[in-house]
Amino acid sequence: MQVAFASIAAMRALCLYLMMILPAGLPLAALAGVDCVPGEVAGIDPTARVNGWGLNEKNHRFIPESRAGITPDNVESLQLKWAFALPGAESPRALPLITGNTIVIADEDGGVYALDRDSGCQRWRYDADAMVRTALRYIRHGEKHLLAFGTWAGELITLNLLTGNENWRVNVSDHPYGMLSGSPIDHEGVIYQPVSSYELAVALNPFYACCTFRSSIVAVSVDTGDIQWRAHTIEEQPGVVEPRRFLPDRKGPSGAPVWSQPTLDLKRQRLYVGTGENYSAPATDTSDAILAFDMKTGRRLWKRQFLGGDVWNLACVTRYHPNCPEEQGEDLDFGAPPILATVAGRDYLLAGQKNGRFLALDPAAQGKPVWSDRTGSGGKAGGVHFAMAVDEKR
Repeated sequence: MQVAFASIAAMRALCLYLMMILPAGLPLAALAGVDCVPGEVAGIDPTARVNGWGLNEKNHRFIPESRAGITPDNVESLQLKWAFALPGAESPRALPLITGNTIVIADEDGGVYALDRDSGCQRWRYDADAMVRTALRYIRHGEKHLLAFGTWAGELITLNLLTGNENWRVNVSDHPYGMLSGSPIDHEGVIYQPVSSYELAVALNPFYACCTFRSSIVAVSVDTGDIQWRAHTIEEQPGVVEPRRFLPDRKGPSGAPVWSQPTLDLKRQRLYVGTGENYSAPATDTSDAILAFDMKTGRRLWKRQFLGGDVWNLACVTRYHPNCPEEQGEDLDFGAPPILATVAGRDYLLAGQKNGRFLALDPAAQGKPVWSDRTGSGGKAGGVHFAMAVDEKR
């Protein structure tokens, strides 16, 4: 791996920084991204320890203390073992896959790296040619050991986990500004992948006809990459809402993006997602909502909206921008995935919103609200923004 520096001063600054933070005895081979020597390390053990965004199909994001190996008694003794440099990366977005002896990571440039957990040496590298934004998911399919992830370019990619060789890659977006941000989840040979978009940022261009993107979930064959079904969060096709003489026409409805991993309800064969705001008028009844779909067909089974009229895009951060909708909302998505939890024999679908509201829904009764609470004041970058976790025993 080669690293390019903008100047000698930048290289010197990095060296001084590493000297200050890295303990003596750190394996420098790992810092340099050295390939593993064949025969000196065992082959990749595919046994997944941390797999996918939600860690299971219900999005619990919970690892028992017994499996994690970290306890209140030993946490003070943790030390840095090795470090691996990601040149040019400032904020890697991909949650790693961790197996018995390997960790797979990804960076903003599209590099995917399989590293030996003991030494940090590089087992293999793959270039996706676009930012990897989703969690890295291990899929066991027959005799195949696969790695699945999505990119900024809207492509869903699967690799051979053991070799890093590409299995297939397919663009699953049906819009020029579609991207994959929500992580994939799989079941019985099907990958369920949400499609989101950066059209809300393109709206900053006053000469862009905003907006036409509708978020969707696609069911993709693990074998071939073929799309088996696509379910849009907004069923109505976008069209011209307001003709304009000197600027592009306003278009809609749009948005209701799914930013996070779907939740699978295997008992009811349903898939749940949370949606975000509409990008343009008219407002729909599926934005800022929890939606349920049939896992086999993609048919929408029910919807529960918790904030209507939330129409917003990034043009609204500037004053008097022609692409900011007149009914400007507050951008209060369900950005975190719902959690399916069972307590005292009863199933609950737990959902947190960016406005600070936390909800429990009944998945057996078309998502009927059971109770709700406020966890904070919330806002565009606040409330329940990123993820939640649950421990069903407490």
